[in-house]
Amino acid sequence: MSTYDPSALCALVVDDNHYHRGITTDILRTIGVGRVVQAATGPEGWDQVIIAKPDCIFVDFLSGQFDGLDFIWRVRKTEESPNRAVSVFMLTARGARMD
Repeated sequence: MSTYDPSALCALVVDDNHYHRGITTDILRTIGVGRVVQAATGPEGWDQVIIAKPDCIFVDFLSGQFDGLDFIWRVRKTEESPNRAVSVFMLTARGARMD
């Protein structure tokens, strides 16, 4: 059985909560992701999409200035996006429908 080496990957974590952002970053580093870039807001995240050109993005569903869906729309639909097919993982700390 072959194993996958994630050490060449760059991941972007976009979350307005520094604690959740840190947990996600720690998990990614623990599994061996070579480079993890963080952003606290959608605009910061967009800047990192342009600068870091991540292989995968982990974004909070509700993240301050504009939500995760707005962020993903921008990644997928704008001409400035370096990789409109980048893998995106939507995160949330909400545990119930009423949260």
